[in-house]
Amino acid sequence: MKRPLVVTIAWVLWLALGLVIVLGSLYQDIRLANILIAIYGGVLLLFNRQLKRGRDRRLVLSVMGGIFCLALWPLLVVVPAIVLQYLPESRLWFNAQPRRTETLESP
Repeated sequence: MKRPLVVTIAWVLWLALGLVIVLGSLYQDIRLANILIAIYGGVLLLFNRQLKRGRDRRLVLSVMGGIFCLALWPLLVVVPAIVLQYLPESRLWFNAQPRRTETLESP
């Protein structure tokens, strides 16, 4: 089954947020807090990559995005991404993907 456009759009929104988190935190002074934020963004990008490949990472991304929304500007990206990945078209696509047991390192 072909990936729905709404899943691709959600993926792009999560990708943009992850890149902004990583690059924004590394652009500032190198401090432990900024390094931890960059790692958070990297983990978000990892789960986003798995989402694009059909693994149901919607809940994890929704929680990570919600935590990051303690600031207001991410709401512009996080809310549409969450909504798009739970639309009926998206749900059908994720349910059609084979269930696998895997680790974070799997491609």
